[in-house]
Amino acid sequence: ASLVAPPRKSRSERAQLRESLRQNFLFRRLDKVPDSALDLFFLTKVKAGETFFTAGQLPDNMYIVKSGEVEIRDGNRLVGTLRGGHSFGSLGLIMDRPRASTAMAKTDAEVWALSSVDFHQLNLVSGAGHLLRMFETYASLRVPPSSGASSSSTSNGSGCGTETSGGQKAAKKLPKNSASSNGMAMTTEDFLRFAQQAGPLPLETEGGARRRALLLSWVTNGQVRPGGRGEAGARIRFADFVRFDTALNSSNAAAELIFDVIDRTRQGKVTLKDIEAFLMEFYTLNSVPHSRLQSGFSGKSHLRFDEFEKRIYAILPEAAKEDAHSLVSHFFRLSSERSAGAGS
Repeated sequence: ASLVAPPRKSRSERAQLRESLRQNFLFRRLDKVPDSALDLFFLTKVKAGETFFTAGQLPDNMYIVKSGEVEIRDGNRLVGTLRGGHSFGSLGLIMDRPRASTAMAKTDAEVWALSSVDFHQLNLVSGAGHLLRMFETYASLRVPPSSGASSSSTSNGSGCGTETSGGQKAAKKLPKNSASSNGMAMTTEDFLRFAQQAGPLPLETEGGARRRALLLSWVTNGQVRPGGRGEAGARIRFADFVRFDTALNSSNAAAELIFDVIDRTRQGKVTLKDIEAFLMEFYTLNSVPHSRLQSGFSGKSHLRFDEFEKRIYAILPEAAKEDAHSLVSHFFRLSSERSAGAGS
């Protein structure tokens, strides 16, 4: 990787970076992102196939994708594909433990990096404290350390981190009773109890069973499917919880929800067959004419999220969009109540 550290970023670069930070769960807790924080980020350029870090390495940076695509892998399994504005690498810094996954550039890519030293000087671990406390309040399962990483450490969020640079200050350690250091996980029932803090979820009205499956499929990274399939054994780790929180705070959370549920391979792209399988599973296949879906692809074999949002999301069944909107709205209310309760 090639490191580039210009003395000052351009106005457009600063605006792009600031907008990306507003969507990051750590920086959202700051009243504002100061210019001094932007100046701490340095640009890293990598070629397709190069790695940012591999599983087992100690963390030294977190990253935010500026351009290109980055894959997160757990062994040979593809966990997710990140694109512009997505962040990764922060959980390793928060938890002060070796990387649980590998991050590799899928295409030539540029990312903004923040070193471990600067990460802790900004006191961002305390910014993650509200999520850790919330998670450990509801998580009821202990997961043996040997069982590895989260079922998903990305999509719109924050995977694990990077190799160690010599001479860097050691990362601050979390309390030994934290959820992360104890290897805890939520069951689906734990998560639903957490979700009901803002009142009943929209699961009791018509279509409630479908919305339950949609929500749990989203937060478990596809482990749960309609009819309760996979629910008994599904586990939600802290990385899944962070990914979920990050996606909720994106400007197009409802569309991201649907896209993530369709994208079961976590490659950051969906095919016509993927969308039709989703419709058949959650709604009805003929709820959208095949010709309309096909025209949205314009001869392409697959669509990435921005293309899916522009070409497909609007023509999905109204029930699908209403389901996604009602779930996202519920969690917005929950987020607002948590902020008010914190005295902000």
